[in-house]
Amino acid sequence: MRPKRNQKSKARRVRIAGFLAGTFAPVIRCAANRGRGGRLEAATRNAKPFGRKFWLGVLLVVVSGTSLLAHNSPNSAVMLDFQRDGVAAELILPLVELELGFKQELVGSRTQILAQHGPALKEYLLAHLNPVAPDGRRWSVEIRRLELQFKEQPFDLVARVWMRPPPGAPLRKFTFDYSVITHEVMNHAAFISVRRDWNTAVFPDRPEPAGMIQFTIMQVEIDRTHGSWWRGFGSVLKAKAGRFPWVSAALAALTLAAVGWQWMVVARIRRQAAPPQTTSASFPLRTQNHPAP
Repeated sequence: MRPKRNQKSKARRVRIAGFLAGTFAPVIRCAANRGRGGRLEAATRNAKPFGRKFWLGVLLVVVSGTSLLAHNSPNSAVMLDFQRDGVAAELILPLVELELGFKQELVGSRTQILAQHGPALKEYLLAHLNPVAPDGRRWSVEIRRLELQFKEQPFDLVARVWMRPPPGAPLRKFTFDYSVITHEVMNHAAFISVRRDWNTAVFPDRPEPAGMIQFTIMQVEIDRTHGSWWRGFGSVLKAKAGRFPWVSAALAALTLAAVGWQWMVVARIRRQAAPPQTTSASFPLRTQNHPAP
């Protein structure tokens, strides 16, 4: 009886080893080749199709689960241009993501998007774009123009926006409250950047990042009060001087001329402010001596 039990146990071990070999093929194959014998190799060959199907199923479950949790989301861009009496903003919104926030089909009817949804899109943008002054008052926002971009993927809606602070509020410091698309799509991001600002020497070729807005972050603090007009002027001269050598020589000559003119003006003012010097000449008085009578 014992030999039969030994044979059954050996057969059971071979079947278990075959299942494990088919499931963990790279590991068991190495052990089988090291000296476990032909029975284990035969079991590995028999169980290999099952192991492949097992791992293929696991891979499909993992991939399908990740595709349900997240999708490839193109981001939005908001570029701010600081001007003398207001701030212009350009919004670049991918249509695929805008559909989810706007809750209307846009990609399928792209030839008639603005004709059918233009006014509704403006209302939607105004509802989710609210700059706020430091004292809590809201800025005035106007959607001036809507355009479509179909030259490259992803297709975008480009909105031109004009924003003005309330009377007495600073132009260069405010809270940018923004939730376009991000209020519905959790993994969508909107990157805020300053594209033009003369006072801080920011120009379109080198925009300056200002912040990022996502599902839980709906505000970005904008503070551009650290600049001045002379800073922008100096940056332009510096850029031109680096590109053209004669600009450096001309700038040095202008600087010397300005310094010399300033000294001349100061010297003239000092001469005019000095009190006039009066010269007095004293002459001896001639007295006639008359004899006494």
